[in-house]
Formats: sequence, structure tokens, C-alpha cells
Amino acid sequence: MILEVADIRIAPGRQAEFEQAVHHGLQTVIAKSKGFQGYQVRRSIESPERYLLLLEWDTLEDHTVGFRGSAAFAQWRSIVVDFFVQPPFTEHFEAIPARPLADVEVALRTSAHDGTMDKPIQDFSDCHADIVSMFDDLTALARPQAPTPLRRDMANRVMDVLRDVVTAHHQEEEAELFSAVLADAVPGEEHAKVESLVNRLVAEHRRVEGMVAQLVPALSAMASGGDASLDAEAVAVLVTDYRAHARFEEETFLPLSQTILGRNSDHMAALGLALHIRHVSDDVRRRFGSI
Repeated sequence: MILEVADIRIAPGRQAEFEQAVHHGLQTVIAKSKGFQGYQVRRSIESPERYLLLLEWDTLEDHTVGFRGSAAFAQWRSIVVDFFVQPPFTEHFEAIPARPLADVEVALRTSAHDGTMDKPIQDFSDCHADIVSMFDDLTALARPQAPTPLRRDMANRVMDVLRDVVTAHHQEEEAELFSAVLADAVPGEEHAKVESLVNRLVAEHRRVEGMVAQLVPALSAMASGGDASLDAEAVAVLVTDYRAHARFEEETFLPLSQTILGRNSDHMAALGLALHIRHVSDDVRRRFGSI
């Protein structure tokens, strides 16, 4: 048996409507598919707009080939897609044999002392470094120059970072890091401070994404070898604003996140697991698409 896990975010205030629609789609469409065994729908307590859809299949191919290659897939998507605020993250799991308790305890003790519990916060910092390093290429592309294979390759690298790093980084911060820190913050002054910081960072995310969207058409043309030009002033504003955003987050929010989540190693580990699921599911989505 294969377990499909779909991590779904919907628009606020549409929970009841979504829950009715998702059960209807599961029971009238997906339930008729070959290899389908059953399902569960779980709603997050801390983030009411987040759902986990758990579907059981006989084999991986029953879902990725049989169902997704059938007309039922389009029918299912038409029922639920309007609720999504972003593409669902989907991954498949298989059962593993139980391990002796002694082995599990050794593994837990090892992970608690090898620094892996702290790694999620460092991952966000590393991502900032990856994005900032891309700005050298972006700035170079903004200088007037005839199309060359080198500029085409450079534009493709920049597009990869903008598409796969910036957008995913913002989604991970907002869905995983920000919600985890808000949930663990002490009610009162600390929670109010975290909420204010999160609101500022989210607003800056939207501003950066808006500036990136304005550059994408020219970058896409460059990546295809076309003779296009970037707005040098717009590039300079993006570079300046993002560096200020990353510096503020590095100096203010990430240290506070480390302090708050560091009070409970289980919560830090849960953040690491959530990020791992997202990163691995990227490979699945590239191969098979969304649910």
C-alpha cells in the first residue's frame, strides 16, 4: 500500500465550502479509480487554512499513471482547484518495518546532539545567501549588451533562482517558519512582537515578488536567446530592497526564531521535517505534477 500525502493551503474563510467539495470529489470521482483504497482529510489546528489529504493506493502507478492519466484527474481538479492559494505539495510514502526500541532511542539521542535540530533556521539563512549571490548575474544582465550564449546561460541561472528559490523560500517561511514561531511565542509582548515582524516580512515578500514579476518577461526572452533588455533601475531597486530585507531577517527575526523554537527540540525537529517534506516533494512535483 502507498500513502499519498497532499499538503494543501486554501483561501481564508472557505474551510466549510472546501471540506464539502473535497469530500464530494473524493467520494464521487477518486473513489472510482483503480487501486484506490481509502482516504482521510486532516485540518491543521494552528493554521486552519492548511489541510493534509491522505489517500491510500495499491501502487504508486495507480495514482501517478492510472489516475493522473485519466479523465477523472481533470474532473477532480475542477472541483478543488479554485480553493488553492498555491499548488499543493504532494509526496508518496510506503510502510517500513518496525525497528527495535533500543535502536530508535539511540537514533534519537544521536540526532539530539549532532546539531541537526538547529539546521532548519540555518537553512533559511543559507537560502538568503543563494539569492543574494544571484544578484551579480542579474546586475550584469541589466547592462546593455548583444545576445550571447553566455548571457543566455546567465539568464537561465537567474530564472532558476527566481523560480525555484525565491518563490519556494517565501512559501516555506510563511507556511512553516512564521506559523511555527507564532505558535510557540509566549502570549503577550513576545507574541505581539513576532506578529509585527511576520507582517512586515510578508509585506516585503509580496513587494519583492511584484518586482520579480516585472523582470520575468525580459529574462525569459534572454534565456531563450532573444534580444531583450532589463530595466537597470528596476534591477537596482530589487537588489537594494532584497538585501535590506535579508539583513533585517538575519539580524532580527531568525535569531528570535532560534530562541523561541529552541525552547522545545521537538518543535525545532518538526520544522526540519516539514522543510524536508517540501524539498523532497519538489522532485515528485517535477516528475508528476500536483495532485
